[in-house]
Amino acid sequence: MTPLNYHVTVIDDRKEILEKFDKSVDTFCVPFKDALQQIKPERQAFHIIATYQHKYDGLVLNSIYKADIEPEYVGMVSSRKKKEQLTAELLEKVPNADLGNYYMPVGLNIGGTLPHEIAISIISEMQAVANGKTVKHLRDGHD
Repeated sequence: MTPLNYHVTVIDDRKEILEKFDKSVDTFCVPFKDALQQIKPERQAFHIIATYQHKYDGLVLNSIYKADIEPEYVGMVSSRKKKEQLTAELLEKVPNADLGNYYMPVGLNIGGTLPHEIAISIISEMQAVANGKTVKHLRDGHD
C-alpha cells in the first residue's frame, strides 16, 4: 500500500524496469497482450497506461475495455493526436465502451512537463475522480 492508500501494480515486459520499483509495488513481467488474462484487476480499479510504444498503449486500452472489470478510471499519457487515433480504434473494437471514465491525455492542468510534475498531475486527477470533485482535466482541452 502506498502513502495515498493505493494498491499499485505495474505490468511491463521488461524485467530490468520492474526491478527498479519498491517492494510495496506489485510487479508482473508479462507481455502486454497477455497481461489482463494473467493478472485480473479488481473491479472499478484505476488504470494508468504509459507503455514505451504506441502499439502497446492501444493494446492495453482495448484489453481494459474488453475485460469485464468496469474500470473506475482509465488514464493514458498521450498527445491529442494519439487520443483521436486510439479512441477511434477502441470504438471500432469495443463499440459500447463507456468513455465517461476515460482520461486521455491523463492529468490535471497544473503545469509542468517533468516526469515528477506529470505524476503529481495524474495522482491529483485520480484523487479528484475518487472524491467526485469537479476539476479541469487535460482530456477536456484545458491547456
